[in-house]
Amino acid sequence: MCSMIRRFVHLIVHELKSGPGGYSLRNIDMKPLFAGIGDGNTSMQVTPLPRAAALFESASKNHTEFFLLGSKIVSVNENRHTILFDTLTSGALAGPHLRHGKLLQPAWAAIGGKLYLTSMFPENHGTPCFEALRYDNELEDWLWDLLPSPSLFDMPFGDGSIIHCFASGHDKNIWISTLGNGTHIFDTTTTTTWHKVGGWALPFEGRVQYVPEYRQCFGFSERSSKLCSADLIFGSRILEPPAYRNVWDDVDGYMGTQWHLARSYLTYLGCGKFCITRFYDTRNDWEDDYIPVCNVAVMTAVEVRCDSNTGHLEMIKGASRCYKFSPDTLYGWVL
Repeated sequence: MCSMIRRFVHLIVHELKSGPGGYSLRNIDMKPLFAGIGDGNTSMQVTPLPRAAALFESASKNHTEFFLLGSKIVSVNENRHTILFDTLTSGALAGPHLRHGKLLQPAWAAIGGKLYLTSMFPENHGTPCFEALRYDNELEDWLWDLLPSPSLFDMPFGDGSIIHCFASGHDKNIWISTLGNGTHIFDTTTTTTWHKVGGWALPFEGRVQYVPEYRQCFGFSERSSKLCSADLIFGSRILEPPAYRNVWDDVDGYMGTQWHLARSYLTYLGCGKFCITRFYDTRNDWEDDYIPVCNVAVMTAVEVRCDSNTGHLEMIKGASRCYKFSPDTLYGWVL
């Protein structure tokens, strides 16, 4: 029996017009996209944004990151401040400070009511970087617990020690994978140590999501950002990386445009349904060393079904929506 489908996804953008630390939250209704309202295909026509449901403000220019823990959106900034916003009640709560700061786009996983967070690469050799946010019933408050850091973060810094992708599996393990120091697993049921499962890298880039209905992990391929699925083999040390089970090309139809891809997000909604979001920089005045901004988002409804005859997975694409933001938008997140 499949899990309950989420109807809304949470779109967050950082627009400077909202102030130096202004982040607006909008809830995007995915039901019309799965119903294929419109022509069911992508187009350049811009859809009006829904009204903002919340605004996160900061008096400073410190960068903020956002994560989803159940019904709560958790934000943390460079000063280690934590805010919890409940999407059901619209209530906000100041949470505990992070034990150690996290750099841009940390790796994260929500498992068993806890939010696990680690930097993508070591800021200082030997400095702890892995911790979990949990609610303490006795104290009736939220706490960050410091956990053992991946052993690869004790090595001299290099490209091989940067986390290339990260995932959580059905057995409550957290996976991190690098291009030079292999793939490592943390068992959240023991919270004692990491162990290395192979000298290879997982064939994904960024966040990978386990889908229990198909017992496969879904994510974006390296560099090309195609939607892919693969098995994560659990158990003893494996000599070879998992191979793709399925690869689907250009699910939103925009990859051939002159826009420059800034970020990709895959949001699982349950029952084989996904929201794929691409943030683009549509400007033409970019240079090779320039970091693209997120001034346009394309959100596409995608459903993966299992063919009853062949057992193969097939991808059914629903409608897409194109949202345009103000020219001074910097970053975007979809949860």
